[in-house]
Amino acid sequence: MNDVVRQMTGASQWLDRFRERNGRAPTVLHIGNIANAAYLNARMLNEAGIDCDVLCYEYYHIMGCPEWESAVFDVRGVNPDRPLWSEIDLHGFERPRWFAQGALGTCIDYLVARRTGHETADKLWRQLQREQADPRLEGTWDNGPATSNDYAGDIEARISELVTAFRIDFPLRRDRLSTDALRGTLAFSGLYFGQLRRLCSLYDVVIGYSTDGILPLSVGKRPYLAYEHGTIRALPFEDNTDGRLWPGQFLNVVLTLDTQTATLIPSEAVQVGQQGSFVYAVKADQSVEPRPVTVGQTTSGKVVIEKGIVAGETIVTDGQSRLFPGAKISTK
Repeated sequence: MNDVVRQMTGASQWLDRFRERNGRAPTVLHIGNIANAAYLNARMLNEAGIDCDVLCYEYYHIMGCPEWESAVFDVRGVNPDRPLWSEIDLHGFERPRWFAQGALGTCIDYLVARRTGHETADKLWRQLQREQADPRLEGTWDNGPATSNDYAGDIEARISELVTAFRIDFPLRRDRLSTDALRGTLAFSGLYFGQLRRLCSLYDVVIGYSTDGILPLSVGKRPYLAYEHGTIRALPFEDNTDGRLWPGQFLNVVLTLDTQTATLIPSEAVQVGQQGSFVYAVKADQSVEPRPVTVGQTTSGKVVIEKGIVAGETIVTDGQSRLFPGAKISTK
């Protein structure tokens, strides 16, 4: 049994045990959707039997929409910042109802209604469709958010906890997370504090993408995961409240998931010579040349190549002992 099969078998057995113990599948809320990472992860996990929803609030870029990944359409004339999908022929594709995109308040209300089986779920879904089609309708859902005064005591208590945690977790930092500054940064969370806390409580795990781990952090949701894109690594050092809050987002997280673009090749393709690691790269005339490479991590029989070859090149994975520079090969 190879590593992949062993991992898949272990995951399947874990899911079976969870369902037997809880009478349902595990539930996961994905918040944020930069580069469609939340949509793609949720789609994959839903197919694997984990019950997922996505909260993509007030972000409409074409690469943050399910249609970009799953629909076939003509991109000519489409506004990439806010495509109007209702006016585009998607050849039958329908957006999954586990993906909520729109104003934050409407998204939260819809997902709560969806999770609890409330009768307003269909009405709220139609409201999200209207908000996506017409920006002027954002935030016009008549329920509206609860005012911050309804949860003033809870919000102040949570802000005090975060300020204290920063002082304890980062004792060597000269800057400090102040109560007044934090109130401003978490203003959106304060407005929706009760709704966010209710929503997060309906899931076993919440995953915050990029900086959206701040949402479960702000309402005290545990456990939550942080999905780090490699695009925010400088932000924790900025001289502002966000720069002081984000380190706590990742320090207090259960698990940080990191993604990167990498070139993967079979580990058996890498050879070691007097000058270090190399692979035999195949040129256009079917001759080979030894190419020095910088090797990164190895996982499940694959190795990351940090430098030396790029995706799309052809390399030799077998019979290297019979090769020499300029030797002709036949590919199979």
